[in-house]
Amino acid sequence: MVKNVLVIGLDGVPFKLINVWKNRIPIFRKIFSRCVYAIFKSTIPSQTSIALPSLFTGKNPGKTGVFDFVDDFENLVRIDSIKHPKLWDILDSYNIKSLFYNTRIIYPLPKTNNCVFIDSGLFSRITLCEPKKYAKYLGNFPKECELIELKLKKGASQEEIANKVIEFIECKYDIFKNIILEENFEFILYWIGETDILHHYCWDNDNLILKAYSKIWSLVNKIIEDFEDWNIFIVSDHGAERRPSVNFYIDKWLASKGYLKMKTNMYIFSVLYLIARKVLPFEIRNRLVKRNRKDRKEYSKNTNMKRFHGIDYEKSMAYYSRNWGISINRELVGSEYEKLRQKLISDLKSLEYKGKKVFREVLKREEIYNGEYISKVPDIVLRASEDFQLKPGPSFKIFGKSEKDRYGYVGSHNWARDGIFIAFGPDIKDDGKFIGEIQIYDLMPTILHVYGIPIPDDVDGRVLTEIFSERSEIHQRKPLYTKISREKTIISAKIKELKRLGKI
Repeated sequence: MVKNVLVIGLDGVPFKLINVWKNRIPIFRKIFSRCVYAIFKSTIPSQTSIALPSLFTGKNPGKTGVFDFVDDFENLVRIDSIKHPKLWDILDSYNIKSLFYNTRIIYPLPKTNNCVFIDSGLFSRITLCEPKKYAKYLGNFPKECELIELKLKKGASQEEIANKVIEFIECKYDIFKNIILEENFEFILYWIGETDILHHYCWDNDNLILKAYSKIWSLVNKIIEDFEDWNIFIVSDHGAERRPSVNFYIDKWLASKGYLKMKTNMYIFSVLYLIARKVLPFEIRNRLVKRNRKDRKEYSKNTNMKRFHGIDYEKSMAYYSRNWGISINRELVGSEYEKLRQKLISDLKSLEYKGKKVFREVLKREEIYNGEYISKVPDIVLRASEDFQLKPGPSFKIFGKSEKDRYGYVGSHNWARDGIFIAFGPDIKDDGKFIGEIQIYDLMPTILHVYGIPIPDDVDGRVLTEIFSERSEIHQRKPLYTKISREKTIISAKIKELKRLGKI
């Protein structure tokens, strides 16, 4: 008999916290004693907006086309812009009753026959759910955006933020219990996004973080006890670390090497840019300093994020783009493209400031991403070290002290790839072994394998066969794969929607 699956998402939890929890939180030791665990490698950059679409599809951002919280035109990323089948599309097609609870980055909420979606309230003060009948449970549902407002508008202390995070998590758990009392779900994704906000505002307070997680793991244990017959995966979409203290002005570095050219004198434009940064509100200075994104044809086909008025992109061999990579002007460099790219990679890998390496990883884009949106990925993908924040645009100097974050963050995760993966249940090995590094793409095909559902053959992830007990039926059968036509998937979804609405 196939066991059901519960996924508990702890947003932004880094792998390095596991050792702290094992030593300091008794309830976690109890949970941990019967699991297998791994480092859950996230995307680059390591952001929820990029990582979760990859988790939902089993595919890298070069296939999903999602590279930020917003698209190239500053619109909130829509999940329906991803034409690949998502986890809920496939579960729905096999009539598996599913709940996606407290979700992030599922907008607009899908309309299906067998799946329920309840939004976290990160981007809206309005409680969103689908189908709408579930709104009856959500009268007191707290919105994640209220935690950010508590800091920005009311100047809440770290302890007040941490207490409110726990209050939100407990409240949402009570609402969740009411829902599952009346519904028989076969798959549940229970996302806890408040942990990410806890890290952003309290990361430099170790005692407070530990105190908060003692309560969080007590609550997670209650959820686990409610689903003792299910296979359970506890995952995070990325890690966390302190906010960088040093800015690396990468366009200035490129200019110093002769790779980037300015339309005006670098000094003059840097003065104007500095004044804009110091004097003007963020939204206004962005409009004045950054270029307009009106050329939809240009932005739809490549990653030439030509953002700053003062930079001569046509005469520049290389420039910083998408806040996590360097684009090379192929038209300008021609046959020297690969030679230039290798030179840049070599120089960046060896780059140091005050004895510290600036980068953890410097990669060719095809080393990490592939797919129909590969042209939108910078030619060189960067992952900075914990101390360094990558900054675009003009500057007087290559390195400088990081300014205060406009959201008041003390924690960061843009380059923190190492999340957590913990698995246990009736079909999972219970020897407490560490199984190394796995990819965020691996979760979706592994879930489908548990249910015996054929996996799309173009996923980037693999089935984690090593986590299953050798005596389990799941371990004994081979994963099934199928070729899925994206066009047929879209048409099928439309037909289901019309049937649901009674139009056919």
